[in-house]
Amino acid sequence: ALVQAIAKESQLEEEALTATLNKILIALLLITIVVILLGYFGINKMIVDPMRLMAKQVEALSFGKIQEIFKMKRKDEIGVLNGSMNKLVDNVKSYSKFTEEIGEGNFEYEFAAASEDDELGKSLIGMRDQLRNVEEESKIRNWKTEGLAKFADILRVTDTTLEAFSQ
Repeated sequence: ALVQAIAKESQLEEEALTATLNKILIALLLITIVVILLGYFGINKMIVDPMRLMAKQVEALSFGKIQEIFKMKRKDEIGVLNGSMNKLVDNVKSYSKFTEEIGEGNFEYEFAAASEDDELGKSLIGMRDQLRNVEEESKIRNWKTEGLAKFADILRVTDTTLEAFSQ
């Protein structure tokens, strides 16, 4: 009877210990799930969402749609990427304004390439300089044409003989 009582007590203790371990395992599993979910949503909010937004903005820019890019005050890689995107948008706006001014004939509009490596900026400056030269040559050509036309009018109005004209 003593052995059975000890065995029964041992079995009850084992069941109690198993129940406690099961509760601990369930609690650890729930804590792990909560930590994973918090990590997922945290990473999503801090990394994935800003990257998706910047990807949409770059896609819009690739189709020529210039829109304001949100400015982030982050010091990490995403903040650096955001700053570079903002600089790109500013450059595209600058290029667009410059070409509008050139299109209106304002060849004196102030413009500078974004850097020494800015191929588009250098090309735009070269285009402006060539258009300015073409305009100056056109003015000279028009001046010559107008002068010849006036000279022809003078000749037409006066006598048609060379002797009368030379007197």
